Formats: sequence, structure tokens, C-alpha cells
Amino acid sequence: MIRMATINDFEGINRLGATLGYEVASEEHARERLLKVLNASNTNHVWVFEQDDEVKGWIHGFISLRVASDPFIEIGGIVVDDSVRRQGVGTKLVEHVRDWANESGFGLRVRSNVERPETHAFYQALGLAEEKRQCVFLG
Repeated sequence: MIRMATINDFEGINRLGATLGYEVASEEHARERLLKVLNASNTNHVWVFEQDDEVKGWIHGFISLRVASDPFIEIGGIVVDDSVRRQGVGTKLVEHVRDWANESGFGLRVRSNVERPETHAFYQALGLAEEKRQCVFLG
């Protein structure tokens, strides 16, 4: 079942994120981060895939505004548990964000680490095309 995330999903989202290298956060910090995103529901949405009362996948999409280009919806993160991978869960999660983008009249973008060619193939199979490669600088 795919549904909008609630604050009670913070543990499952945090746990799954750690499996793909997202920052492992304390319970308090993970809850706080999710709460901020949920409170920005006019520009951010999080959906979870739930099976047997456990979060087995999640996706975060957000509206991205730029001064030099039209707004778009970006996938900020997606993780699917190993136990349900290759069963269409990721595709269905992406479809939720794509539907939101279409309803909003926005394009869809996703960034993916260059070291994940299997993820690139997944997005290409969904009809997304690689546009560019870039570096990320932190300060």
C-alpha cells in the first residue's frame, strides 16, 4: 500500500535511508527532519510503501524554484527495501511524484550518484533521460 507519510513513519524512513548511504540520524533528529518536510506540504510530499505494518519504501518530492529556469518537481530521495525490490514498488513510488508533477504542470527531475549505474538504468526505463553530470560542493 502506498500512502502519504505521517510523522509516525520517521523510524522506517530513517532505517531505510541508512541502507543506501543517507545520513543515519538519531531518532530525535530523524523525527525533526521529517516533521519539517511534512510541515512544508504545499511544496513537499513524502509517500511510503507499507507492507505488514512496516515501511518498506519511501519517496520524497519537492517543488524546486529557480530564477533561471521554470519550476520543476525534484525527487529528493527514494529507497526501497531489499525484500521488495524488483517488484514494481520503486516504479509506483516514482509514478506518485510524476503524477503530482503532471497535475502541477511541472517537469520532473531526479539526481543520482554517478556511481549507481543500476539506478540510472531504472530511471531510464521509466522514460527519464540523463541531461547532465555535475559536481556537488558543500560549504
